[in-house]
Amino acid sequence: MSVFSQSFQNYRVHIVDDFSTDLEFEKLKEIIKNTDSKNRVNLYRSVENFGPGFCRNYCLSLCRSKYVCFLDSDDEWYQEKLLNQVQFMDKNKSIFSYHYYTRVLEDKTTTVKTAPNKLHSKNFLYSRGIGYCISMMLRSSSLSSLHLFPAKGEKNEDYKGFYQYINSGNYEGDCLKQTLAAVHVVTESRSSNKISIALDVFFYICKTKGIVIGTCYFIVYLFNASRIYFKL
Repeated sequence: MSVFSQSFQNYRVHIVDDFSTDLEFEKLKEIIKNTDSKNRVNLYRSVENFGPGFCRNYCLSLCRSKYVCFLDSDDEWYQEKLLNQVQFMDKNKSIFSYHYYTRVLEDKTTTVKTAPNKLHSKNFLYSRGIGYCISMMLRSSSLSSLHLFPAKGEKNEDYKGFYQYINSGNYEGDCLKQTLAAVHVVTESRSSNKISIALDVFFYICKTKGIVIGTCYFIVYLFNASRIYFKL
């Protein structure tokens, strides 16, 4: 687990096992037991499958650190991720930050996803390559709510959670232009179903910002997707 291989050492890890099998949970406990970082780890197990939004919100309620960030079980932080991002946040006095990341497909094809220099409520809807959970680090004092992410059953809970966060304080984030993590995309995973994601976000934006802004978002999404598909 890449969270245990960080060059930065002043951090704590809160892990929520979202009701996996007993065998998988025992394997996880064994991994933690055999790592040098075991004393900084808190492990919890859900009594049922609540979904990623619940797990992230629960961990947020436990955090007492200056900064918080997130790592899904099938993704990967590079060794300098925490060190470089904490130093970047301190130097720039950032409310939140994000960085480049590598998208890895099942056939091992890789693509480095870049991002804009700044991220705020005006460009969040149309920005690509943010990565959300894999790349974003938030200043804890900026969190007005510990229920950042939508409840079980919601799609795109990471997008909606960070969209709500940025709008809650009209925050502006800074981009660290380094590739510090990898997202491993499984063909049947939710993140691989682009049309379903786009439609869900479209309806969400229509609900929160109105149909005009929602339609503008969808047009821009289709335009960007076409450019990628046809390699324009």
